Amino acid sequence: MRATHPPNPQAGGKFPLFAPAALRNIPLPAALSPKDHSERMLVMVGRKWEALPRVMRFLITYFMRGAVAGCAFGLVLIRTDTGRIGTMLHAHDSSWPTLLFFVQGAVLFGTLASIVAVANLDDDSL
Repeated sequence: MRATHPPNPQAGGKFPLFAPAALRNIPLPAALSPKDHSERMLVMVGRKWEALPRVMRFLITYFMRGAVAGCAFGLVLIRTDTGRIGTMLHAHDSSWPTLLFFVQGAVLFGTLASIVAVANLDDDSL
């Protein structure tokens, strides 16, 4: 089954007035249907991931694990209001301090996780 162009939501579900009747029901190419596109993206990302050297995959994996742990730890600090961090971040008008707080935690914990993972390697592991 091929997808067709979606209607314009601003026009009340109808196509814009300037679209000729012949163009309204043109089927999209199979490469642009949402399901096929997402499957192709996953295959493409998988191929690029497998093409990376094993050392890079190892470091990226442990960095991302540490980054997620850092964001979770930052969320716990904000929710428990340890050191009044949550109050200070909530009182600010902008969301930049909160973003920087989470980025700093992600980078710090990701780097620490990568360092610990490399330090625990055997000589011939990679």
